[in-house]
Amino acid sequence: MESDSDTAADWRFPASPQGLAKALDALGERLWALGLRPDVVRRLSIAVDELMGNLLRHDPPATSGVTVRLQVFHRAGTVEVALHQPGRPFDPTRVGSPEAPQEIGGV
Repeated sequence: MESDSDTAADWRFPASPQGLAKALDALGERLWALGLRPDVVRRLSIAVDELMGNLLRHDPPATSGVTVRLQVFHRAGTVEVALHQPGRPFDPTRVGSPEAPQEIGGV
């Protein structure tokens, strides 16, 4: 979304399991307060849980002491959730190609 006037919430949480729990609680409360349907609240909460969980699971050294920013924007019946983390971006050139199994289907 374009302007801060649309910001319904703007938080910062530590990149930790405790921070994830606090972020999900705050997000759920804010989405309910906006009057969103239960299925929308659940789906957005799952998405944020997955994103923060992946950050913690796949790059734990980069999350030490890091603060994650979680924002909710609401305007004209549209909700946008943004998650910002200052960690290093994923570089696919640093990861080898997966190897296909030699035998497929018992052949």
